[in-house]
Amino acid sequence: DVIIDKDFNKYEIIYIDDTLLTATARFVESLEKPKVHKKDFNEVSTTSLNKKIGLYSTHNDESYIIGDGVESVYGEGGIHDIGNLLAKNLREKNIAVTYDETLHIPHNSSAYSRSRITAKNLLNGGASAIFDIHRDGASRSFYLTNNKGKNYSKVRIVVGQGNPNKDANLQFALWLVSVAESLYPWLIADIYYGNGKYNQ
Repeated sequence: DVIIDKDFNKYEIIYIDDTLLTATARFVESLEKPKVHKKDFNEVSTTSLNKKIGLYSTHNDESYIIGDGVESVYGEGGIHDIGNLLAKNLREKNIAVTYDETLHIPHNSSAYSRSRITAKNLLNGGASAIFDIHRDGASRSFYLTNNKGKNYSKVRIVVGQGNPNKDANLQFALWLVSVAESLYPWLIADIYYGNGKYNQ
């Protein structure tokens, strides 16, 4: 697996200590940062661009100890609250969005096979980009950040190495990080370039 930090440095995981729950990574290279300019991101209606965002969650059961009281439920977990809030905020910025709340339970190795149908439906419905919203298992402290006195969660972008579209997806992820660094420098934690497909 590979981690690309917000400074576009690429690291490869070379050892995992299951006892200490730590990993060792080696620096691979610094990637070229996609060039973006703040003036390119004036608010614009996605309708005028004929663009739409699709949202869904493969792991519908994911929840939050703080807020839900548990980390998982059978059915619509707290991750649905996050998906709905993200969709609401996008719509308030005149971004066309579809949030498909189809359940893909149980949370097992077949969940991605079940959610692939949802992803395809979003694409067939005209989505220009789709995002599978997850709650990571990492500690709260890893994601917690403060901006101007208000707490936020940073975001990890996951790209699957096992997908035939991996190069295009990685370039899209790098571009998203570059845009975020221009507009919201506190937002991105990193890109996890993982050994999986993730319906991408």
